[in-house]
Amino acid sequence: MGNIIILDENTANKIAAGEVVERPASVIKELVENSIDAGANNISVEIRNGGISFIRITDNGCGISEDDAELAFERHATSKIRRADDLESITSMGFRGEALASIAAVSSVTLMTRVKDSVQGISVTVKGGCITDLSPAGCPVGTSITVKELFFNTPARYKFLKKDTTEAGYIIDILSRIALSHPEISFTLVNTGSRVLHTPGNGDLKSTVFSVYGAETARHLLEVDYRDEQFRIKGFVGKAEIARSNRNHQSIYINKRYIRNKTITSAIDTAFSTFIMKGRYPFVLLDIEVNPSNVDVNVHPSKMEVKFSNDQEVFRAVYHAVNNALLSQSSVRTLPDTAKSGDSFRFTGSSGAHASDKRHERKEGPSYSQQEFEWVRNELHKKREAAISGNSVNAARDMVRNESDRGADNVLLQKESDADGARTNVYSVEDESRNDPVVAEPSPKADISDTENEAREADSSAAGREIFKNTRIIGQAFSTYILLEGEDELYLLDQHAAHERIRYEELKKSFEKDQPFTQMLLSVIHVDLTSSEYQFALSESELFERLGFSFESFGTNSIILRSAPFIDDGADIRKGFLDILNFVMSGSSGDKRAITDEALFRMACRSSVMAHKKLDPREIEALLQSLSSLENPFTCPHGRPAVLKLRRYELEKLFKRIV
Repeated sequence: MGNIIILDENTANKIAAGEVVERPASVIKELVENSIDAGANNISVEIRNGGISFIRITDNGCGISEDDAELAFERHATSKIRRADDLESITSMGFRGEALASIAAVSSVTLMTRVKDSVQGISVTVKGGCITDLSPAGCPVGTSITVKELFFNTPARYKFLKKDTTEAGYIIDILSRIALSHPEISFTLVNTGSRVLHTPGNGDLKSTVFSVYGAETARHLLEVDYRDEQFRIKGFVGKAEIARSNRNHQSIYINKRYIRNKTITSAIDTAFSTFIMKGRYPFVLLDIEVNPSNVDVNVHPSKMEVKFSNDQEVFRAVYHAVNNALLSQSSVRTLPDTAKSGDSFRFTGSSGAHASDKRHERKEGPSYSQQEFEWVRNELHKKREAAISGNSVNAARDMVRNESDRGADNVLLQKESDADGARTNVYSVEDESRNDPVVAEPSPKADISDTENEAREADSSAAGREIFKNTRIIGQAFSTYILLEGEDELYLLDQHAAHERIRYEELKKSFEKDQPFTQMLLSVIHVDLTSSEYQFALSESELFERLGFSFESFGTNSIILRSAPFIDDGADIRKGFLDILNFVMSGSSGDKRAITDEALFRMACRSSVMAHKKLDPREIEALLQSLSSLENPFTCPHGRPAVLKLRRYELEKLFKRIV
C-alpha cells in the first residue's frame, strides 16, 4: 500500500481554515466582505470576549435563496465567479468560496437569511463542518450570521489567541479600514453591549474619517484626486501635525479592497520625504482604481496581498498623486496650534460626531470669536482705505465707536498712523531687482537669479509666491531666526532650514537634468580611505561625479579631490565627502533613488547658511527671494518646518486684549 492518501473533507477544511481564519478579526473581514458583495448599505457587527465566544454580523443585503443556503457551506462554493478566466477581472470582495466552509469547520455557525421575493427565510446551523439543523425561519430581508465557540475543535489554534481586549482591537481596526473604503455603507460595531464604532453611511469619506479617527485628524486632511490613463487615485493624506511613529493610520485600497503593498508605501514615503520628519509616518487613506486585469488579487487566501503587472507605473502614479496634494495645499504652520480653538468641525449624518466634537472644544468662557475678529479686521481695512483716499478722515475712529456698540471693545485697533500705508522696506517677490546671492555662493548652473527666472515662468499659483508678499523684515533673533511682519501675522524663518530647502531644490534640479553643479578646488584635497572605501569609491566614480565630486586615485587606498559641490567659508570638504561616501556605501543595496536623494539632502545641509550666523538685510532679502520661488518653501528637505506663523489674533489673546 502506498503512502499517499486523499485527505477527508473535514481535515481539508481545517487546513484551509488555518490560512483564511487566523483570528476573530479574520472571520469578521470575510463575512463583512460577503455582506458588501450582497449589496448591503447597513452592516452591524456584535462581538463578545473579543469575538472568541460570539460574533454576529447582520446586513440588509440581497440575502441567500433557500436552494443556495446549504450549498454556501460547501468548500469552493461561490456566486462570484464561474470559470478560471474570471480571475483576471475580479470586481467583488470575495470570490474564493472558502470563507463560510473554513469558518464553519472550526466553530459553530448559524445562518439566517431571506431574499426579497420569499415570504420566509431559512436557518442553517453548522458545527465543526457538519450541518446540524436546516429549517424555515422568520427573518427580515438580508443575512445574519452568528459564529460561536471559535476554534473549539482546534486547540492548537485557540491557544495562540491573545487577550479579549487585544482581539477586540484587531476587530475594530479591520472593520474601521473596511468602513473607510465604503463611506456609502453604515457600519456599526458593538463590543459587549457598548457601541464602539458607527459610521453614517452618507457617502462622504471625510465624515467616515471623522467617525473613525475623530475631529483632530479630520481637520488636518489634504484631498487627493489624481487621474491618468491607467489609474484613478482618490482619498486623503494628513498634514505633518497628525503624523505618527508607525503606519497604523495608513490605509491603502485597490478597487476598494484593503491591501498591503511595499511599492505603494515606498511611493508614499518618497512623496512625503521632504514634508515630514524622519521616523514619522503620515496619515494616508488612498483608494486606487485600476483595471482588474492589471492586478492579481489571488495571491494569498486572505486577499491582503496583490501583484501588479507594472510596479513602476504604480509607484509613479501614487507618488504624483500624493506629491500633487502636498504641493497644492501646503501651508505655513501656525503657532500656537490654534486649530482646536477654531471653528467646530461638524458633519451631518453621524450620531457620534457632535458628541465627539464637544470633547475638542475649549472651555474658555465668553470670547471674541475668530469670525468676529476677521470681520472687524476687514472693516478696519475698508475704513483705513477710505481714510487714505480722503473720503473719511475719521473713518478709523468711527469704526472704533461702531465696534464698541457691538461689544467688541476688547479688540486691539491699529494706530491711526498706520492708516497712511507708509510701510518701509516692504518685501515683495515681484521685485526682480533683488537677486543677490545668499551667503553660500551658488554654482554657475544653479544660481539664485536663474532659479527665480525659472520659477517666474512656472505656474503662477506656486504656493511660495504669496507667503512673503507685503511683509517687512524686522531682523534676526539669536542670529538664527528671521522675523517678518505681515499684515496680521508674524513669520519666523529658520535660516538654515530655509536655505537648506533652496540648496536641495537647486541640487536636485541639476542632478535630474545631468547638469554639473561641481566647483573646481583651488588646491586638491588628499583623502585617505580604507581598502573597502577606496574600492567602492572607484567603482561608483560616475555616481560621485554626478553628485559633484571628481577625484582620482593617489596611491594605495587614497584619492585626491579635484572638485566638490560646495565651497564655502568654514566648509570641511574632506569630511563632507566622507559623509556622503559612507552613506552611499551603507545603502548601496537599497533603493538607488532614495540613496541619491539622501545624498543630496546631506550636501544641501553642508552648503547652507548655518544657525548663529549674522546676516545683513541684503542676504536676508536674497534668501527670501529664492525661498519664495519654490513649490514647497515650508519645510527643510528632512521635513522640519522652515517657516512658522504667529497670528496677531493669537498675540492679542495671549496679552488678554481679546478675552
